[in-house]
Amino acid sequence: MQTIERSIDIDAPASTVWTVLTTPDYIGQWADTFMPGANAQSDWTLGGDITWTDDADFAMHGKIVELEPYRILKTAYPPELNPAAPGDKTEFYETYLLDADGDHTRLTVTCGPLNEADYDMIAGPWSEAIETIKDLAERERPGRGAAARSPEAHRHA
Repeated sequence: MQTIERSIDIDAPASTVWTVLTTPDYIGQWADTFMPGANAQSDWTLGGDITWTDDADFAMHGKIVELEPYRILKTAYPPELNPAAPGDKTEFYETYLLDADGDHTRLTVTCGPLNEADYDMIAGPWSEAIETIKDLAERERPGRGAAARSPEAHRHA
C-alpha cells in the first residue's frame, strides 16, 4: 500500500487556501482533475459528513475526523468505499495540512493508503489538482482577487 504526498508553496494566507479547499465553487475547479463534475458537499465540522459526487452519479461518503480551520482537514472513508482496498478493513484518508507564514502557506496533501493501481491512477491528477489549488488561492488572495482588481466592484460594495 502506498500514500500519495504532494506539497506546494502558495503565495496566499491560509484563510484563502482554506476557502479554496472548502468552498464548492472552488472545489469543483480543482477536483475536476479527478472526475468531470467532481465536487464535495459538507458542513465542514468535526465529525461531519462529506460526500464527493461527479457528473456520472458517483458518490463517496466519508467523515471529517480532524479539523482545525486554516490548519488541518482530515477526512476518512469507510472501508467499503475505499478504492485502494475493496473489502479490506483499511480506511482511506485524505489530509490537507496548511503551514502558514504570514501571507504565504505551504499546503501538503496526503492520500491513502492506496494499492499500486489506484496510486498510479490518481498520483498524476493530485499533482495537477494541487497546482490548481495554488493558482486559485493566489488569484483570490486579499489584494489580488477579482474585486481588488476591479474599480467597478468597489463602487458597488
